[in-house]
Amino acid sequence: MQTDRSSFASRVFDTVNIVFLLLLILTMIVPLLNTFALAFSTGLASMQPDIILWPKQFSTEGFSIVWTRLQLWQPFLNNVIVTLAGTFAHVLLTAMAGYVLVQQGLPGKKLLVSFILLTMTVPNEAIMVPLYIVNKDLGLLNTLYSLINYSLVSGFSILLMRNFFLSVPSEMAESARMDARAICASSSRCTCLCRARELRPSRCSSSSAVGTASLRRSII
Repeated sequence: MQTDRSSFASRVFDTVNIVFLLLLILTMIVPLLNTFALAFSTGLASMQPDIILWPKQFSTEGFSIVWTRLQLWQPFLNNVIVTLAGTFAHVLLTAMAGYVLVQQGLPGKKLLVSFILLTMTVPNEAIMVPLYIVNKDLGLLNTLYSLINYSLVSGFSILLMRNFFLSVPSEMAESARMDARAICASSSRCTCLCRARELRPSRCSSSSAVGTASLRRSII
């Protein structure tokens, strides 16, 4: 008898939950459908106070007006330019900084890393006004350069690149230098080669015993 009561209470609880969730879904779906219906309706039909779930007098004139009169294409183009240029410059500069920080003969390496960590503790809200003043003095207000320069480098990305280069064995770069290759070209090729083949430090450290000839063949 007690089992029947518990099963009945469980069914009632599940039913109430289902009804409540359905009502909650309707409160979110109905306004969304109404917005889509008004967007694909004519201007006169969209001004009606009724709630419609299907377009009345299907039309796309609203999209054409927004695209032409308000020049909606300009923000999209700005986003594409800022994203492509900012991403390329950000990856390039942070990769260069991270590669420098892993060099063994770099003086003051720990001080530089500590300074980069210190910049990460400063919130963006604290430097918002100084950045505005700098952009104003440089004449970069209302330009795309200010948006690109804002996220040109970051301490987190530099340390991320530093850890990436630390995971690459130094024997690969040293063997490339022994082959009289340029430092930048050899380091980049060794890094890409090592990551593409998913070499681990233990495997790469054992490659020094194979000899320079085998390393030359793997690089070429």
